[in-house]
Parts: sequence; C-alpha cells; structure tokens
Amino acid sequence: MITFNQIKKLPKIELHRHLDGAVQPKLIFDLAQKNKIDLPVSNLKELKKYYQITKQTSAAEFVQKFDLVISLMQTPENLQTIAYEQVLNLKKENILYAELRFAPHYHDQKGLTYIQVIKNVLLGFRKGYQKTGVLTNLIICLVREAKPELGEKVVKAALEFKNDQGPVRVVAIDLACDEANYPPERHLSAYKLTFNSYLKRTAHAGEFGQQRLKNIKTVINVLRADRLGHAIPLVTDQELMDLVKKKNIGIEFNPLSNLICHNIETINDLQIDKYFHQGIRFSINSDDPAMMFTSLSDNLDQVCQAYSWGLKELKIITLNTIDISFASTLEKKNLKQTFLKKWPRN
Repeated sequence: MITFNQIKKLPKIELHRHLDGAVQPKLIFDLAQKNKIDLPVSNLKELKKYYQITKQTSAAEFVQKFDLVISLMQTPENLQTIAYEQVLNLKKENILYAELRFAPHYHDQKGLTYIQVIKNVLLGFRKGYQKTGVLTNLIICLVREAKPELGEKVVKAALEFKNDQGPVRVVAIDLACDEANYPPERHLSAYKLTFNSYLKRTAHAGEFGQQRLKNIKTVINVLRADRLGHAIPLVTDQELMDLVKKKNIGIEFNPLSNLICHNIETINDLQIDKYFHQGIRFSINSDDPAMMFTSLSDNLDQVCQAYSWGLKELKIITLNTIDISFASTLEKKNLKQTFLKKWPRN
C-alpha cells in the first residue's frame, strides 16, 4: 500500500478546483485587512475555524463562506494576487498542470466587466507560470440560478479570448451551483454558443438533488459535455456508463468533497474501481481544498486506501487525467514527458 508521504511527493494533475474555494485563510485575512473589509472574526486562528466546511456546515453557512472570499475578488489587483498565489500553492503540492474554474458573474460588484475579470485572473496565472513553470488553464463557470441571458454574456466574454492561445488561457466552460433547483437545460443557449468554438465543455452534474441521473443524461446529450463533474450516480446505469466510454467523456471525481457534503457515506460509494476496470477515464480532484482543509494528495490517499491501489494504478490514472484534460496536444505530450521523468522508477 502506498503511503500518504509518498503520494505528496508524486507529480500530480488537477482538473476540478474552484479558485474561490482554494484561497488560503492567511491570504483572505491579509487581503481583508489591506482592503479594510470587515471579517466575522478577529484573528487568523478564528478565521480558519470559521472558514472550514465540515459535515456540520449548513447550506446557509456554506454560502456565507464563499461570499466572504468573493467579496475580496472584486478588484484587478486582488484577482491577480489570488490567482498568482494559487499557482504557488499548486507548485507546493507537486501539481504539474491544473485547470481552475470560477464564475465571472460573481466578480462585477465594483464595476469590472466579465472580460476584465477573466483577463486579470489570467494575468495572475501567467505570473505564477513564469515563477513556477506550473501551467494553469482557466475554465469559466456559468451560475445555474442566474438568468440564461446572463450565462450567454459570460460565454461571449470567454469567447473574446479565442485568439489568446499561448500558455495559460481560457479552455472551457462549466455549469455550477444549485443543481437541485435549476436543471442544466436552462443554460442550453449559452452552451450552444460553444458548439462550433474553441471552447470545451464540462458541467457539474449528478452532485445534488433528486434529478441527478437525469441531469447527467442531459449534460451528455443536450449540452454535449466533454467531461462531467462529480457524476455520483452514473455508476448505477451501465447503459449510460457505456455511452460515456463510447463518447470518451472524462469524469471529474471529487471524493472528499462528496464525503464532506454528505453526498456519499464512504469513498467506496463512488465505485471508482468500476470506472478503472471498464476503461472509463477519470481524474481525482480536490474541488474546494482550502475551504475543506484538504488537498489533492488527501483525495488520492483516500482513494488508494479505499481500493487498495498503489503506484501502478496512480500512474495509469494520472496519464489518463492528462488525456482528458483540456490542454493542447503539444501540452499533453510535454506533460506526459515531464510526468514520466518525475515518476518513481520501479
């Protein structure tokens, strides 16, 4: 059995991490003081306790924690700082490549346009890339509960970056937030804007609500997703599993997030081993690591414990993760070469 310390040292890839859920408490505290924004606590120790999402966190408290972070992400300087610091954190976790996501819709409270919001996050990522060599691409989230025309505006802003094809760029759109009350087809018009574009498509589907399996089907067949985020009940429908494999749709698993949010009782409930043995490609991810006080290594460790996996399985999973990433063909080739050089020799 592989140990946690061994996993920490391994080269890794992350495909499902929310920028606003990955801001460390220390940076939140520092930015709040700098920007004279009131915090609900008086010191960093109290902030860490307040900020953490646990199994006891209510939906209202969950929103409050995100609102706190989002209140700091309203200026060009702060957006760049948060994006830059995130790349430094990825480096500390031995993550070679990451796709981070966020919703520009939440960051216009001080008058920034969606294009300006996206641009400043990319600038922070690029600064981090120059410092660390960690390539970080951006996924633009649509907010489920927002009006469809607002989702269209967000996608149109993302499409403005179509000629920006150097390292660090916008690669895809996502659909996030209140799945239980807002079905994915609500934002079909926004997704249609990407059908003949350079943007790829993923979506949170099968995470919350009574229509999880139906939502997965809609995201695949109607929104034409290239990947699925969470997709918890997918494994209960073999016909749908076969379709996912046929269409080469990648699955973005977030085990500890699902556990903390009461979507599963144990890691084994995800039955990730069935995907592995059926040749369905997937990634293991951290979702909102700072808020949940977890890391990508924690998630990989728990998965390995659940299925008695070791270096052999992790190597296959990581190479498959590179394949289902939204990196370019050349980036994937280079990532695989770097990954294999860093991988322990048997």
